[in-house]
Amino acid sequence: MDFDDLERGALRALESLHVQRAYQSRFELVMVDEFQDTNPIQAEILKRFTRPGLTNVCVVGDPKQAIYRFRGADVSVFD
Repeated sequence: MDFDDLERGALRALESLHVQRAYQSRFELVMVDEFQDTNPIQAEILKRFTRPGLTNVCVVGDPKQAIYRFRGADVSVFD
């Protein structure tokens, strides 16, 4: 398995509402640093992992410092 497989596996696991709710209730706050280097799959994992409406999420980053486009990072997820 490579990192892409792990990301897709996490996304598949979070398709289950039972799994989503378990994580959504577990963490008071989720902070993501360097968010500008997040890819669309990671952004979707974050949406499913956190509370509805992203009410317990704080992201930090600078779109001008995005450096991981070569591995699928998409600075537009920052918006």
